[in-house]
Amino acid sequence: MAASTRIRFDIGKNPQTPAQRSRRARFAAALAVLALALTLSLVLAPVQASASIANTDTIGTTPISEMDFDKNSAPNVTCYAGILTTQSGKVLWSRLPDEKLAMASLTKIMTAMVVLDKGNLNDSITVSKNAAKTDGSTAELRSGDVLTAEQLLYCMMLPSGNDAAIALAEHYGGSTDGFAKMMNEKAKELGMDSTVFSSPTGLTDKGNYTTCNDYIKLVMYAMKNDTFRKVVATKSFTYKSTSRGYDIKLKNTNELLTRYEGMIGVKTGFTNKAGYCFVGAAEDSGIELYAVLLYCKSEEQRFGDCITLLNWGFKHYHNITLLDAETVVGEAVDTDYLDVTVPIVPAESVSIVGFDYDPDLTLTITVDNLHGAIEAGDKAGSIVWSRDGEDLATVDLVTANSQPAPSMFEMVQIGWTRFTSLFTWDFISVDQVINLETTQPMLPKG
Repeated sequence: MAASTRIRFDIGKNPQTPAQRSRRARFAAALAVLALALTLSLVLAPVQASASIANTDTIGTTPISEMDFDKNSAPNVTCYAGILTTQSGKVLWSRLPDEKLAMASLTKIMTAMVVLDKGNLNDSITVSKNAAKTDGSTAELRSGDVLTAEQLLYCMMLPSGNDAAIALAEHYGGSTDGFAKMMNEKAKELGMDSTVFSSPTGLTDKGNYTTCNDYIKLVMYAMKNDTFRKVVATKSFTYKSTSRGYDIKLKNTNELLTRYEGMIGVKTGFTNKAGYCFVGAAEDSGIELYAVLLYCKSEEQRFGDCITLLNWGFKHYHNITLLDAETVVGEAVDTDYLDVTVPIVPAESVSIVGFDYDPDLTLTITVDNLHGAIEAGDKAGSIVWSRDGEDLATVDLVTANSQPAPSMFEMVQIGWTRFTSLFTWDFISVDQVINLETTQPMLPKG
């Protein structure tokens, strides 16, 4: 029998030194911390909606699940939370509008409004060392640079400059904490009851959160300010660095200013916790719509979702012709005659800006009896369109044709006929005619 060969692996024959064991222990601990951080980020971050159209989404303020219409006609978007409103605040669409979420650099919209409310655009501000060394996105400010408040607004809003935000906060609030207090006071004034600001930048998400319903209030307020509108609609801005002696050109991070026709602002934002956020405002045919998108998965997704919402909004919230001026509404009775009526039309075409998914309109139609000489254009009644007791539009009804008064001979004949009918019960009369229904649907829901 051949002799067997035994092979033995001696593991641990070379014992580690204490220094080696210490390095291995620190490396293992670092891996454990990293694993824990990744796990927590997955657990704590909002879960992206798996469906692009969720039953909890609302059209107006009604959940899609409760509406009788083709669900596929709702906006197909992927943001975790969002809202689309009109300039006046009418909600057209929403998703989880009351969920508290981090908003990253969308915070700077409030920073800008506090500055615009409290400061002067020509105020001279010197950038501090603390502001210049701020992390994240910057406007490349250097310590000692001197700019006006207006220039710093551009530096903050276009490239999302955290350095500019800190410089403004230190100047007007004395410190970032002092300025955050001013921000929260403004939030309370605007009724943003579910919002807390902890910094002027949004760079740190801790203690800095809002809801879509809250933030749209701020957006509506901000877009009433002409200076704010001008700043957020600007594609690029150049300032001179006084400490370096040359110009710095900044580009707006809002790509839709060049990609979407009618885009007029507003702001991007990003942190790991907040995801990609965006507030967008656009105008079409005199109508402005505002969108807030919180926690999108990518930069392109936030812009794509905003385009989808705005396109859907302008399609369904638009100018609606309720009644054309040439429409013959009905016939008014000329009471001087036995059987004469006069066609009536609206004094002018009637239009409103309406939402296709709103409830039907109720029409209150009043037609007057006419007498004497009638001229085309004489008032003959009115129509009022209303919903839930609120009048939305009204128009006078006028005669489309002229009708002379009866002659003396005709008056005698008409009088005799009416007198004799009292005995014969053979009354001759004519009724007014109305060609309109008393309800007007906004959109066929099929």
